[in-house]
Amino acid sequence: MRTAKDFGDIPSYHYYPETDRCLYCGGELERSHPVWSKTIIALGEIARVTNWGYRCVNRDTICPQPGQVYRSAMADGLALKGYNFGLDVIVFVGQQRFEEHRTVREIHQALQKQGVPISERRVTDYVGDYEVLLKCAQGAKLAAHREDIKANGGVVLAID
Repeated sequence: MRTAKDFGDIPSYHYYPETDRCLYCGGELERSHPVWSKTIIALGEIARVTNWGYRCVNRDTICPQPGQVYRSAMADGLALKGYNFGLDVIVFVGQQRFEEHRTVREIHQALQKQGVPISERRVTDYVGDYEVLLKCAQGAKLAAHREDIKANGGVVLAID
């Protein structure tokens, strides 16, 4: 069984939905449950973060979407689902690798100097995750060329 890492005394942040009204009926929102709570390791600090879920007070009466859970988009943007390292760490890794042409070892050392407790293997993983995020962000560009790709019979993948 895995044991939880002890980061000592770290700050705790609570995030709430950016709206205080139901988008479907206009009713007030009330706290329902914590959507997620985890330790996030970012470039600047390590903190315990909780994203609180809210629901409409009219869910038993007039609300057409009584099960809708409202949560903080800002909190969801701090780290990917299932990840404890913040998106800022993943972006730092990707930028160091592809823009600065640093090796994994150099990136690992740079993160260690900033106080980020990360393994070299995790840095390697995050290089790949950065590439996936980059491809997702460029989806609109690919969609514009989809018809050309189909007309040419597909895409040829070459590995050098």
